[in-house]
Amino acid sequence: MQTTLLIMSGLPFSGKTTIAKQLSAALNIPLLSYDYDIYAKHKTEVPPGISPAKEFDIIEAIAREEIAKKLKRGQSIIYDDLCLEKDDRQKLTQLAKECEVKSILLYVDTPISVIEQRRKKNIELNNRNHISDDKLNLNISLLQPPLPDENAIMITPDTSVVEIVNAIKTRFEN
Repeated sequence: MQTTLLIMSGLPFSGKTTIAKQLSAALNIPLLSYDYDIYAKHKTEVPPGISPAKEFDIIEAIAREEIAKKLKRGQSIIYDDLCLEKDDRQKLTQLAKECEVKSILLYVDTPISVIEQRRKKNIELNNRNHISDDKLNLNISLLQPPLPDENAIMITPDTSVVEIVNAIKTRFEN
């Protein structure tokens, strides 16, 4: 498979990270996580007192720099981030073009009712950071599901990893 940027997109608790980890193993492609690899590592580089929106822009720019370095070395990447807005996804798609590699958008479309169940279970198990109702509602308000021109692979909670892998491989045949 040629060098590729696989872009995960979807709401928190939609299953993006779980799917990304499974794809990483199935395709032998490294996973780069915004939460764990980018934000956790670089949040101290953000000047104190700036707005959350400006902080987001700074950290996203750092993420794109790291992605570009890997792609230019010929390393495929699965990038696990929310990528809620079309503009965010377009920046990554453009980055892939500039690096002369293919990009594929993987949109995890999980019903809000399922997301709420997963959040509730997370509170009980404390497996990961909790996302407040306000933060989730903000994310829901920002979500712009992919339009046909983005040519996303649509993933639901019922989609198997084998189906996703086959859809990715089909993109390389076309």
